[in-house]
Amino acid sequence: MLGAAQMERKVILDFGCGPGTFGILLGRRNTVVGVDIAKQALEQAIARARIYGSNFQAIECDGEILPLRSESFDVIFVGWALHHFPRLDLIIIHLGKMLKPGGLLMLVEPNEDSIGQRVSRSFEDMLRKYILDSGLDTPNRSTHTRREYETLIRASGFSGLKVLSSFNGERPELPVDMSFFPLILLKIVISIRWVLFTLSTKLFHSGPDLLIVARKCKVKTE
Repeated sequence: MLGAAQMERKVILDFGCGPGTFGILLGRRNTVVGVDIAKQALEQAIARARIYGSNFQAIECDGEILPLRSESFDVIFVGWALHHFPRLDLIIIHLGKMLKPGGLLMLVEPNEDSIGQRVSRSFEDMLRKYILDSGLDTPNRSTHTRREYETLIRASGFSGLKVLSSFNGERPELPVDMSFFPLILLKIVISIRWVLFTLSTKLFHSGPDLLIVARKCKVKTE
């Protein structure tokens, strides 16, 4: 995850942490604060953090109104969350304020230029109700292109921008308390998506995810 495995003793904000998929891993060697508006997902994250002995704290809040001090994080990680906000520019500026000068912004977002990603959305939309009921997604969803991300991040006081397209091959964890029929449908959708993403990555070198890294510019001294 773009060098995240080498991070130690950092103070990290996991923005839109969900059930803590990445924040809990980062919390094994760092201090992680996870924020999300989904109470059910945060409860899962807290329980999993205890199991793994992770230094992971969870806060339920609106991502547009963070109850946190400015310039208090070394790293901000955002995994598949920014596309839930219609005003991408405001969120990136807001996240920049939370970072210390020279701090690292790490984003993972859907790659809207990937044909596999676009085709998979038609299958997801067919089962939108079950996906929302399972807590795997939220009702708000917007799409942003790679160019939009690059333009807005550079304009928001970041430098050293790096963007990669990838597919890690992993499948999301499904809730254990789902009823049989919705669970089977979601497993089918996930399998179809996996095939689409694999083919898109191998044939067109366009993975379903964008991995974006940039640093907050340091304050210039006179």
